[in-house]
Amino acid sequence: MTEAMTPPAAAWTSDNDESEVPGPPPRRRLAGLLLIGGGIALAAAEIIHPRGGHDVFAISLAESHQAWTAWGLLIMTTALLQLPAVVSFRSMVPTGKGARLTAVGGAILFVSLVALFAFGQAHAEAATLVGSPPVSADLLAAFTRSEGAVSLGVTAVLALFGFHLGWPLLFAGLARAGRLPKPLGIVGGASVFLSIFGAVLGPVGETALFVLVAACIAAAGTYLMGGLPRQVSRPTVRASTHAN
Repeated sequence: MTEAMTPPAAAWTSDNDESEVPGPPPRRRLAGLLLIGGGIALAAAEIIHPRGGHDVFAISLAESHQAWTAWGLLIMTTALLQLPAVVSFRSMVPTGKGARLTAVGGAILFVSLVALFAFGQAHAEAATLVGSPPVSADLLAAFTRSEGAVSLGVTAVLALFGFHLGWPLLFAGLARAGRLPKPLGIVGGASVFLSIFGAVLGPVGETALFVLVAACIAAAGTYLMGGLPRQVSRPTVRASTHAN
């Protein structure tokens, strides 16, 4: 006769015993630290972003060429610092809940950040090239021709629309997978998506919205660096058998 006996309390185990779960690996901690820096760089870029310039872009660059140069460099920094975290987040949700959203959002955001780097570089180089006003007629003609370039338009679309679509999907996937708190996933995803319409809020409102976006991205970096929330599992009982 065989019967299942309930083991003593020592036989109860939990899959989420914190004493048995190691902390995040060094590469993941570094990626989280870089993402915090990427959030700070994004906030700084939007705070100094020149707004309300001349209708002719070359003249607008010349009027605030130092600010445009700094903005371009900060956008490049933002893209570089966020890329490692996007790869780390994607690798942590290979299957299960939120895996598809994380995969799609991560892929879109990866391409977007590469384009965003090129977008920032183009603005920084253009501001340096134009210099202080007045702008020569040759430069004005060159900028007029470049504004219609297909490559520049594609880069802008990938950088801007990809960023505003990729981060919301990634936030949603990570929150669904339990890798980020749901309130952070909701606020972060909504703020990134709505920031594409930030211009209707005016300069101050748009800047404030982007600062919120940056804060949410940096907050995600703290979870990546310090350890991500784990799903709570119910204790399991190890059954033992005895033959009589």
